Amino acid sequence: HQERGVVAGQKVDQVVDTTAAGDSFNGAYLAAWCHGMSMADSCYWGNALAAQVIQCKGAIVPTNQINHITTAMSEVNEN
Repeated sequence: HQERGVVAGQKVDQVVDTTAAGDSFNGAYLAAWCHGMSMADSCYWGNALAAQVIQCKGAIVPTNQINHITTAMSEVNEN
């Protein structure tokens, strides 16, 4: 089974550093996929995390900036 589609990226205020953007996308995508989300939903969460990562210097997003993503993923997974 081969699924194809287009998932829009998320707009960001300012790109600061693209270090680890791909790794972040992959990690969030795989976490969502392993929790039973669709390919499109998994891409959404990969984009959401990568969008946060590229707005910070280096490969680490401050906890106070990432909590809303992990909370939102938890809420979606519960439904």
